[in-house]
Amino acid sequence: MLSYNPRKFNQTHKTSLFVSLQSTDYDKTEACENSWLQKADDYFIFPKSFMKRLNLNEMWSLSHYSQLMSQTYLNLPHQSRWILFTFDDNFYFIEKLIDELANYDSHRDYYFIIRDYSSKDFHFPSIIMSRNALDTFYENREKCTSQLHSIEDWLTTCFQGVKPFIISRDFSGKSRCFALNRHFEIEEMKKYKKNDYDDGYSVINEHSSSLISFSNLTVDDLRLLPILIDRIVK
Repeated sequence: MLSYNPRKFNQTHKTSLFVSLQSTDYDKTEACENSWLQKADDYFIFPKSFMKRLNLNEMWSLSHYSQLMSQTYLNLPHQSRWILFTFDDNFYFIEKLIDELANYDSHRDYYFIIRDYSSKDFHFPSIIMSRNALDTFYENREKCTSQLHSIEDWLTTCFQGVKPFIISRDFSGKSRCFALNRHFEIEEMKKYKKNDYDDGYSVINEHSSSLISFSNLTVDDLRLLPILIDRIVK
């Protein structure tokens, strides 16, 4: 993968961000609409019925993203410069993401995979493409090699060997996407024996201080995170 280094760009570009969101649960989707999606320029929501099934594995997500991107291409507003493809178990810091994308020219084939590379469990990655990259993907979609083990490798074949740029790791290699494996629960403490409580510090410390997203979220996570973040920022 190509390294992310915004300092090599000497200009910023006009940025508009469009989101294509796959719904898996009505309450999750509603929580996204009531929080971070409001800060995007516009968005599509693909209903749960758009999925024939939901499988938690890389090959299924690869196939589904191919459909999601093709349908988005056919209906995308002309003014959209960047497109985020994601599921409704994510929370994005949209302003921070737009600032990042302003370092790249949307008239070139830039694309990014957003996932928590520090997590050992599978979580749906997200994909960001420039408008030009989405055009190229659609033109070459029949040439993409589908029998691969990762979305990164699959998209590399779609772009004839051009690998994704990285913005989901910081300069020290820490993940800027945080996949939650512990969730907000009312009776969380009851799971732990006396003096055996894990406050999660080691997991938090493995992640960047410059996060751009949370993933693998429950409905309660999606409802509480915006409130907590707003309190912290203030």
